[in-house]
Amino acid sequence: MTSAGAGLGTDLGPLVEQCSQLDRSRPFSPAVFVAHYALLDAISRSDVEEVRAAVASLEALDAHGWYAQGRTVDTVGATSWEEPVLARLRAHPVPDRFGRMTVIEPLPEEELASYQAEVEQALALIEEADPQMRAEVEELVRHVCISRGSGVTGATSLQFFGAVFLREPYPEYHRVMYFFEHLVHETSHLKLNVIHTADPLVLNPADELHQSPLRRDPRPVMGIFHAQFVLSRLVHMYRRALPLVEAPIFAEHAKTIEDKYRRGIGTLNEVGRFTETGRALLDSMTSMAE
Repeated sequence: MTSAGAGLGTDLGPLVEQCSQLDRSRPFSPAVFVAHYALLDAISRSDVEEVRAAVASLEALDAHGWYAQGRTVDTVGATSWEEPVLARLRAHPVPDRFGRMTVIEPLPEEELASYQAEVEQALALIEEADPQMRAEVEELVRHVCISRGSGVTGATSLQFFGAVFLREPYPEYHRVMYFFEHLVHETSHLKLNVIHTADPLVLNPADELHQSPLRRDPRPVMGIFHAQFVLSRLVHMYRRALPLVEAPIFAEHAKTIEDKYRRGIGTLNEVGRFTETGRALLDSMTSMAE
């Protein structure tokens, strides 16, 4: 911060002081991670005006704005920090399994309440199936942002850590199952992202591509590792949830998830090269899914 202030010809003393007094035991708001990413990106591009804008975003946070205030379930676009995230998601459209490209729009206000209730039902099912998984969701997910549209189903990132963006389920989906699966899915990505900040996990080069169980296009081994980490935890959670629900579609979908896991774990065992931590995580996936 001090060097940034010198380069900008700006006194960042108050912001430095505020940062030094932050309570690191409390979860930060995604707004902090969005502004931090914008600052790092602007610095990497030597864009002075964007650096100033990112610093201003941090300086604008009051004592409460730095921290996540409980868990919220809301429509996309309900908070200003989402704007750059939504812009990036819209700028890189991907097709869904029906070939429909990315469209992200806010939910009608009258439909939000039913989705909020179904998210709570999904969380209750996660709790009943595995209290430890529910604890992870509570620790890592602070904002669930639901959209209307097509294309991207879910998204999370270190760039907006603590937030999960989910498209509303298509009409043919079982809605509680949808939120059950995708809350576990995105929480798993968040957990692995945190671990990955401290260890590379995978030693294969990024340009070495192989077939992924979750994507049509070939993926780097790290992408397949992410997919398998998620799938192993979904196999585990579906197995635990099946005795708790009566909807046959849960069993049908659990079989689909397990089939994808079986395909992907073979690829990792065949071509993957891992750090010690990466190998331990791969072994834990096997234990989780067996």
